[in-house]
Amino acid sequence: MDELSTVDEVVERFSKVSTMIGWLDSWTTDSTQVEYPMASYAHALLLIAEKLLLSRSFEELRCWGHVKIERFAHQVETALRVLNEMNCCAVLADDVGLGKTIEAGLVMKELIMRGLVKSVLILVPASLIWQWYHEMLEKFGERFTVAHKVSDWLSGDKIIGSIDLAKREPHSSQIVGREFDLLIIDEAHKLKNRATLAYRFCQKIKKRYMLLLTATPVQNDLLELYNLVTLVKPGLLGTVQSFKRRYVSKDDLRKPKNVNELRHLLSAVMIRHNRDEVGVTLPPRYATTHLISLSQPEMKLYEELTAFLRQSYKQLKGSSGKERFLRSMLVLLQKELCSTPRAVAKTLLKLSKDAYPDETRQRMREFYELANSIPMSAKVEETARIVSACDEKVLIFTDYIASMELLKETLEGNGQEVVVYHGGMDDKAKDIAVNRFRDEAKVMISTESGAEGRNLQFCRVLINFDLPWNPMRLEQRIGRIHRLGQDKPVFIVNLATESTVEERILDLLITKIGLFEMVVGELELMLGISHLEESIERMITEAIMQSETPQEEEERLNQISRLLQRAMERYTRVKKANEMLQQLVGVEASK
Repeated sequence: MDELSTVDEVVERFSKVSTMIGWLDSWTTDSTQVEYPMASYAHALLLIAEKLLLSRSFEELRCWGHVKIERFAHQVETALRVLNEMNCCAVLADDVGLGKTIEAGLVMKELIMRGLVKSVLILVPASLIWQWYHEMLEKFGERFTVAHKVSDWLSGDKIIGSIDLAKREPHSSQIVGREFDLLIIDEAHKLKNRATLAYRFCQKIKKRYMLLLTATPVQNDLLELYNLVTLVKPGLLGTVQSFKRRYVSKDDLRKPKNVNELRHLLSAVMIRHNRDEVGVTLPPRYATTHLISLSQPEMKLYEELTAFLRQSYKQLKGSSGKERFLRSMLVLLQKELCSTPRAVAKTLLKLSKDAYPDETRQRMREFYELANSIPMSAKVEETARIVSACDEKVLIFTDYIASMELLKETLEGNGQEVVVYHGGMDDKAKDIAVNRFRDEAKVMISTESGAEGRNLQFCRVLINFDLPWNPMRLEQRIGRIHRLGQDKPVFIVNLATESTVEERILDLLITKIGLFEMVVGELELMLGISHLEESIERMITEAIMQSETPQEEEERLNQISRLLQRAMERYTRVKKANEMLQQLVGVEASK
């Protein structure tokens, strides 16, 4: 709400809402006897009028001077429709990559500026928390508390948290025990089943306004759509039985009937755009693979340590306590082997000094000495060649600080200006690093924290120095540079050490599921539909660590490939179902 300093300004505003004068005049005597200064009292009346005429008040957005976003017509249209026609309770169902987060942010900021919203709760998958945090802060100037502890849910008016954490006790009791002006839920298709704990929890949250964000409101049948709409506007679609009887085809549960009537109902609560409709297309992206032959000492270290790790893993399988911790360390060592000798040496030195059996510590010491004797990494040398040959800014992702340090030393030795970005830096240091990368430095070397929320569209070359075993992390990296606002082709260089697990994982991601051809956001939907988003890395770990030979490892990874291919086939069917929904929702909106 803008401050109005004079009664004249109040009167002018009230002249626009003359139909409410009678209601205002009918206010009780008790209400008018409160001793407010005239301007404050008039301002209070104005606030009431604004709220009651919410649907008529948003002729244009007032928040433009307070946000830092590029304007896209479909996003502005969505925000205005939600504010004017839907009483700020809506399902935002734009296609993947069209900026549903921005649309929700515009609605939120507009309501905050008009004084209609003070408290906001945003619930998202854990992997998206920091992306939302940075988007809200950098683009909309709203700082949120990230909830980790039970007390965090009561710590302020603007809170972001994981929906999986929020739905569990004692967290859920804290949340439902207070009220929020606005509730935003991302990846809302995960609420498609009204029998789940998450759905029942979200029903209980006290809120005035609610936004659900999902690119796939229909995955299996139209009842999922019913559940989402009912969560936002209870009763709009009637009972489950009446909805099925009137709007769902008996032959195909994804196919609607009485289409015109259903379209009219959905237009009151749902907005969906696809890429063709809005004319927003991302520039192409090109992925290349550089297979790197390890030096003889590096290959010796890889083969001997890998054999030892597999033997140790077999012995530890099914055990508990400290042995489980050692098992996670063995997986870490396997990953570090594909990064740099310096990265694996650091962990080997630690293990050689810890309280493990003498034989284990002795072997770790031997492997440490071998790793420490290798002065340079073939992968680092290849990276230096790529950077030297490139005239563009380059973003490099590595998983390990030790590899980051070696990369930085090598690149700076070649005359490149380099900045680093990692989780150990505070927010101010991270901001400085991003600004230096944008304005001065050619190279930014980042650990995984650089994939959390920072948008770096001024860069268009990305090098995956280390390949994570979780494909979602790769997609998040790509999303830092290949997203709305990027106006140039994007180049992704994947480095993989030949004859190692990295080469096989890269084949899994490229050949089997075509990760680098997907639009950012599609992979998470694909994995989520088949409930694989949390299990792919675990399956890859098991396949690698349990295999006694490279041939057995390849067969286990092929099994995962077949699983991913079935997931991709299912996702293709879901996309077709939601294209039909686009026709259902889009026509009414365009009238």
